[in-house]
Amino acid sequence: MVTFNRKRWRAALRIAAALENNRTLATRIDLPQRAWDNLVMLAHQHQLALDNDWLQAAESLRQDLAIRVRWFESDLAALRKSLSAEAPEPPALRTLYEELCALDDEFEDVELDFKTTTLRVQTSDIVLEDLNLGPFDLIWNWGRRGSSAELQVDALEPHRPASRDDITHPHVMDSILCEGDASRSLEQALAEGRLCDYFLIVRQTLQTYNPQSAYVTISDWSGYRCRGCDDSVSADDLCSCQSCGEEACSDCSLSCAQCGRTSCRSCLQNCSDCLEDFCPRCWPDDVQPQDSVCPNCRVAAEATPEENAPDETNELEIPTHGTATPSPDADDPVHAHRLGEAALAARPG
Repeated sequence: MVTFNRKRWRAALRIAAALENNRTLATRIDLPQRAWDNLVMLAHQHQLALDNDWLQAAESLRQDLAIRVRWFESDLAALRKSLSAEAPEPPALRTLYEELCALDDEFEDVELDFKTTTLRVQTSDIVLEDLNLGPFDLIWNWGRRGSSAELQVDALEPHRPASRDDITHPHVMDSILCEGDASRSLEQALAEGRLCDYFLIVRQTLQTYNPQSAYVTISDWSGYRCRGCDDSVSADDLCSCQSCGEEACSDCSLSCAQCGRTSCRSCLQNCSDCLEDFCPRCWPDDVQPQDSVCPNCRVAAEATPEENAPDETNELEIPTHGTATPSPDADDPVHAHRLGEAALAARPG
């Protein structure tokens, strides 16, 4: 004989009331305004990066936009279905009670908290492509039904990526799960009172990896993505560009020949004359020289002829015909072959 659990029956009563209240509020139409505002903000930042030739930053923002657009499409699809579908009948208390009891067979630990209006279950270790992310707490708050804080996903033994402290799973950021295609199934399970199915769907979502919608891909989990060569590198091999702020590996980062500032290859200009690299501050766009020649080499090439011509006053003057050869000074040295001439001239004739 199955033992009756009074606490779970009380929980079933309160959950039924919360679901019924949410069913009544379902007639209100909530547009995904916040998701749209995020898209507008990202689009503005992307255009700003393009205007400033921050190409790596623009590419990163473009990828973020692609992910957010897919989420927005999912929100619109869910809204469309909710407008066309009829509200389901509220689940029976017996169904809710049996669902609460069934959780014990599927999860490591189950806990009800009436004070916080939460139902918590614990998963076993979540492993994605040999990446062990440890167990997770799945916390459903029936008192916040329909809000973004309704479901919380907490890592019990966080194995965060090297580049982000707010991510504990490729699809979990700040304890919020990106539900993706599972969003509709989760909502349907709750509306019908299938609490055990609800948590099973959440667990299945955690066990599914989609690199296209991941906050951080598994290949980048243990390293940082270089915006220059697109390789995954360690933190010790990563440099921050002092021009655009993007991070690049040591092979894709160089020092400006004039000021020594570290910049990525996208921000540096290479001089075709001296072959040195210069940052935007030492080679600004408003004084862009011709033929990819740096300002220093340009100034040297445009020097006036008078500055480069030889000094004519230092040339040796050649005596012309009829002009007396100046006698040597007394201080001038006497060459050896002249000594004989001097002796002959001194002899009597």
